[in-house]
Amino acid sequence: MCSLWRYISVLMILMMSSQWIVAEERLEFPFKSEILNGYEEEAVKARCDETDLQPIEGVWYYPEERMSFVIERCENPMDKNTHDYRVVLVESEDMSLFPGTVIGYCVETVDSNKFKLWLYSEQSGAVLENPQMCVATLNADSDELHIERSELKVKVRVNFSRFLPRLLRGVSISPSKKEVKAPEGFKKIYPKIIKNKVRYL
Repeated sequence: MCSLWRYISVLMILMMSSQWIVAEERLEFPFKSEILNGYEEEAVKARCDETDLQPIEGVWYYPEERMSFVIERCENPMDKNTHDYRVVLVESEDMSLFPGTVIGYCVETVDSNKFKLWLYSEQSGAVLENPQMCVATLNADSDELHIERSELKVKVRVNFSRFLPRLLRGVSISPSKKEVKAPEGFKKIYPKIIKNKVRYL
């Protein structure tokens, strides 16, 4: 019995610690998503055509969830010297989410090809909440964004309603283990990048 209570106590400490770490990482961003106007596909493409895009900006597609979204600059009132980006839904098979739903945020790092990416991990009706951080790496052609999730020695995650379940895992209590996995991430669909030249289709 003592060993069982000790195990439960350790799990509770780990869960509280992980919540504190996540809270520290997401202070800059809303806990719940918002819904913005003007994110029909043609309107988004028109804004891309009129904007001097950074390499990470544009319309992306996530094949695992069959959804497209735009990554676009947004103002960071805390630091005018860096670019912040928001990730906004354009189209999805999930009819409970509306175009214009902010599904996450992206922040530059000292490595120009690596970004801190916060994606909302839970869904309640049309509202997303609880942003979780991962690392996004932009490839040399700026047409693929590879996602790496943080791995802890012990993973304790309890969630009953997940958003992006394949990317942001659900319930698990397991030791750390290196596995060979197919890369996860997003493909840029607009504007098209062809041999280091931008092509608007």
